[in-house]
Amino acid sequence: LNKKCVIKEQLVSIWLPTMNIDVVPWRKVNNDGVINLWDNQSKTRTQTNIVRHKNIISQDGDKDVIRLLKLWKIEHNIDIKSFALELLSINALRSCTSTWLWDKLRHVWRYITEKDIYSMQIIDPSNSSNNIMNSIDDLAKQMLKDQSFLALTRPYWWEIIW
Repeated sequence: LNKKCVIKEQLVSIWLPTMNIDVVPWRKVNNDGVINLWDNQSKTRTQTNIVRHKNIISQDGDKDVIRLLKLWKIEHNIDIKSFALELLSINALRSCTSTWLWDKLRHVWRYITEKDIYSMQIIDPSNSSNNIMNSIDDLAKQMLKDQSFLALTRPYWWEIIW
């Protein structure tokens, strides 16, 4: 890929910025969805389960909130994996009682600004020794926190998402 495209190596993937896609090399372990990913930071393999991830996001995640958060993340150049953002929103929304989309989004942003995301642990549901928050560097965590704070201060959708 490096010979054909501009790439950026990430923790477990290669990002192709001109196409805005991630290429995630992995090795299948079994037929139940268990795979090994290469971790560029620790130079070791990390075991996970993509099928289980998809099921958790579809069962526990609020699809509308997740879609808007992903759009917000892209529009504000927040370098965080979608899976980490999905699990972060699921954790945040566990304590949200509102059914209104706007309230739920604000709840997620408030959660991010109020929590210590530098030491926070969000454990991979498929691998208890894999803290998903370790996949986000401190600069990206600060950007996530700063943009969440800004989102809470702006009154209109178009000022927040776009």
